[in-house]
Amino acid sequence: MHAIQQQYWAVRDYLSPVLKESKFREHGRITPEEYVAAGDFLAYKFPVWSWEAGDASKARDYLPANKQYMVTRGIPCLRRATSLAYTDADEDAERLLSFGDSSIAGNEADEWVETHASRRANPDSAANPGIIDDIPDLDGPHGDDEISAAAANLSLSETPDLDDIPDMEEDLEEGDDAAAAPSKAPPPPRAPAHATKDEEVTNANLLSVRTYDVMITYDKYYQTPRIWLLGYDEVERNATSA
Repeated sequence: MHAIQQQYWAVRDYLSPVLKESKFREHGRITPEEYVAAGDFLAYKFPVWSWEAGDASKARDYLPANKQYMVTRGIPCLRRATSLAYTDADEDAERLLSFGDSSIAGNEADEWVETHASRRANPDSAANPGIIDDIPDLDGPHGDDEISAAAANLSLSETPDLDDIPDMEEDLEEGDDAAAAPSKAPPPPRAPAHATKDEEVTNANLLSVRTYDVMITYDKYYQTPRIWLLGYDEVERNATSA
């Protein structure tokens, strides 16, 4: 069945005409030239995206040979799709939040429904880093101001005693004598006694997540960009739906 569907899509794509005039404002459809221009802008703004030529036997003649599709690789996914599933318990825990003036009655009050209210954030997870401290305002007091104030309090009339200034030539002679003296070779580094245990601790602190390769192609039939996902599990194997 899948092979028949693939053949149908191939024939449909072959018989579809190439869009010559943009229909983005009317129907959201773009030309191949607009697709390439948008891809160039995306790669310029976000260098993690790049153009790929792909298999030469499957290249589309209405696209440049070196710009058949866009790809970005190794995008981490910190949460699984099952954690976002909306259950009956989540529906029962919904709350109505009001952000408008409480004195306003009727539909003029700004009210929102908070979903997933029963799910508390875990500050120890990578997806929920916790509360971030406030960043100090640049207009506030700076360390440079404190240094300037301390320098202003210094008195230039106080002249240091010349006898208190160390002699640089004596320090250099002592350094030359120390360098000429034979030095003992340092002992060879000793292997840690608990190397295996340290490696286990390091691995335990790593967060194993799924990663995805995201590709954007041009669909000739629908005349729109099309997004593809290629997932990998925690050990870089092709991910399954489980």
